[in-house]
Amino acid sequence: MTYSLDPVERVAVRKQIRDEQIARAERDAATLGRSMKCRGWDERPPRHAGSLDGCKNDGTGCICECHDGTPS
Repeated sequence: MTYSLDPVERVAVRKQIRDEQIARAERDAATLGRSMKCRGWDERPPRHAGSLDGCKNDGTGCICECHDGTPS
């Protein structure tokens, strides 16, 4: 792959790469290590501990913030 020699374009490409990596990390953090109820699945929204029909996990199988006693 080759990139432009124009410094402005190179700055834009670096920003795009960083933005994509941050977005991917945020998506992963919202799903990996969380129970199905906490992360939601299919079209279902997340249902955290303390919510009506929320996650009943005691926290040992989920890293979602709702098990820390702090807002998600």
